[in-house]
Amino acid sequence: MHSVSRLFRVPSNVISKPRLKGYCPSEHARFIQVARLILIGAPGSGKGTQAVKLHNEYGVQAISSGDLLRKVVAEGGPLGTEVAHQMENGGLVSDKIILQLIQRELDGKVARQKGWVLDGFPRTLPQAEKLDAVLEEMEQPLQAAFYLAIDENVIFDRIKDRWIHAPSGRTYSPWSPPRVEGKDDVTGEPLVKRADDTLETIRLRLQAYHQKTNPVLNYYESKGRLITIPSPNSDVGYARIKEKMQDLLDSWR
Repeated sequence: MHSVSRLFRVPSNVISKPRLKGYCPSEHARFIQVARLILIGAPGSGKGTQAVKLHNEYGVQAISSGDLLRKVVAEGGPLGTEVAHQMENGGLVSDKIILQLIQRELDGKVARQKGWVLDGFPRTLPQAEKLDAVLEEMEQPLQAAFYLAIDENVIFDRIKDRWIHAPSGRTYSPWSPPRVEGKDDVTGEPLVKRADDTLETIRLRLQAYHQKTNPVLNYYESKGRLITIPSPNSDVGYARIKEKMQDLLDSWR
């Protein structure tokens, strides 16, 4: 239902024209300066991994809603204290706060000049609508929503075998192992298993995910922005993302 055989043609009223004098859409570097993307996918689908790959290859800023929350908590202050309180009590951080943090990132020099890819948000239809409103106000309308389609059995295998570095959210698995077994690559601190990474809990989380996310997929499909990426593994998924990125570049010629 959500498959798209080729990348959409970018409508002139959706993507603001670049303001750089002498812009040439066939120049790879110039294209990247206006890339504005989101990654949608179930828990364990590899959104964070693909965001990092896009950043490393194209220079776009990878923005994770989870990382933003951890960052603001570490910074302290009234907002960090409020977010920490909500997270410690098992509550969901309000859309207003998350959008405020995202807006702050998108207003930075790197995001404006090199583009960005957002993962972890939106997860619900109201969030998608609010995000669009913020992006339009910032004159940074979304170009494409990449949906990572992956078999649930693969997700089960990925999640049950993963280890995390709790303070940063960095994730490791047999397919992406740490350099030293049981240790985080950056800090050297021990890795842990999430208490809720059980098959039954994963199954319940996936059910809840589909209920909330299907309307989001329909929303972006109705706007011509949804691009489905079959992703049986990280490498295959990224190769297909690159194909669609090239399609987008070609559509500007």
